[in-house]
Amino acid sequence: MNTNMVTSAFGRGMLIVKKFGPEILLGLGIASGVGAAVLACKATLIIDEVKNSNFAMLETVKDGRKEFNLDDYTEEAYRHDIVVVKVQSAMNYVRLYMPSIALGLTSVGLILASHGMLSKRYAGAVAAYNLVNESYKRYRERVIEDAGVEKDSSYLNGVRNEVVTEKSLDKQGNVTETEKTVTTSDSGDPTKVIFCAISPQFRTSWDHNLFFLKSQETYANHLLHSRGHVFLNEIYDSLGLPRTRDGAILGWVEGKGDNTIDFGLDDPINQKPKGANWMERSVYLTFNLHGIIYDLI
Repeated sequence: MNTNMVTSAFGRGMLIVKKFGPEILLGLGIASGVGAAVLACKATLIIDEVKNSNFAMLETVKDGRKEFNLDDYTEEAYRHDIVVVKVQSAMNYVRLYMPSIALGLTSVGLILASHGMLSKRYAGAVAAYNLVNESYKRYRERVIEDAGVEKDSSYLNGVRNEVVTEKSLDKQGNVTETEKTVTTSDSGDPTKVIFCAISPQFRTSWDHNLFFLKSQETYANHLLHSRGHVFLNEIYDSLGLPRTRDGAILGWVEGKGDNTIDFGLDDPINQKPKGANWMERSVYLTFNLHGIIYDLI
């Protein structure tokens, strides 16, 4: 067998174990906790035997106090024996529950280790996100300075104009071809969405859609200032748009950034005349997210 293949397989296996390390440690911690509970229950079943044994040792010392003369068995020796018996009794209880205690401490240690690994990964992910976000903001500033706001908006939303040919029949049955320019968008960013026909709140009137979005933007800002935070998924809910995994952690926090929620309604792409096509009546939403909420509070 090729040594390199074995080394590669072993290395990949260790990487997989490391990847699922928190889950493995958590599972072992839970199993250890259950085991500790089972051992504690078993120990409790025989605790009466230990109790009776300890009581018998104590009675033996007391009986000896009655049988011996005071000169042979002094008060000091009696007190010493009582202390020894009580210490031995305590040790018997400790030995009885020691396995369950040890397993319980192991369970706590494994769970804390799992939490520690997740905390380090979360901190690393947050740091990486903040670094990319700052770099992205600086990049946009350079694009705006060089090419202007409208060009930046087009790049940001992946906007492009495509010429399509539409065929229609006139009254004489002749086929007429008409070229038409259609605006499409594909930003590739899951946080940038298009308010369109997939939402039950979408209407055929461009003015109605814009009024609705501005109303929701105003409400979101009131919620931010009154409650202190707003998740992106809450905005999606208010707009009738599907939730996302990113929306569960990204959002806005009171006192951070520009301290406001902006849907990007003033973006140049949303100021162009709208036609009859539903795509042309859609509104492109670019949110000014503050970042990961749990990292900002």
